[in-house]
Amino acid sequence: MRPLLMVVNLYMLLVIAWAIMTWIPGVAGGPLHNAVGLPVVPVLNLFSFARVGAVGFQAMILLFILIAVQRWLERNIERRDVAASIARGELDPAEMQDAAPKDKQWWEDLDEQENREKNEGDSDTR
Repeated sequence: MRPLLMVVNLYMLLVIAWAIMTWIPGVAGGPLHNAVGLPVVPVLNLFSFARVGAVGFQAMILLFILIAVQRWLERNIERRDVAASIARGELDPAEMQDAAPKDKQWWEDLDEQENREKNEGDSDTR
C-alpha cells in the first residue's frame, strides 16, 4: 500500500503544479504545462461539469478526492502495521487500546478475531 500512497501523493503534486501553471501567462499552454497535463487533463475532464463561467473547479474536486484516498490509505497502512506488530508480539493490545480509544470498533474486531483463533486452536487440540 505504501507504493500506492506514494503514487497518490505524486499525482496530487502534478495536479497542483498543473493548476498553478494555468494561471501563469507564458507557461499556460507551453511544453512544460502540456507535459504535466498529460496524466492530469484526462482525469480532470471527468469533472468538466464543475465550471462557473471561465473558472473551473475540476482540480479542486480531484484534489478533494485524492486527499480522501490518501487519508484512507494512511489509516489502513497504520492499522496493518499495528496488527502486524501485535501478531509478532511487539505490542500488547491492552496497552494499545488505552492509547487509541478513538477507533473502538477496530479493537473490538481485533478481539473477536483473536477469540476465534483461540477457539480454533482449542478445538484442534481436542
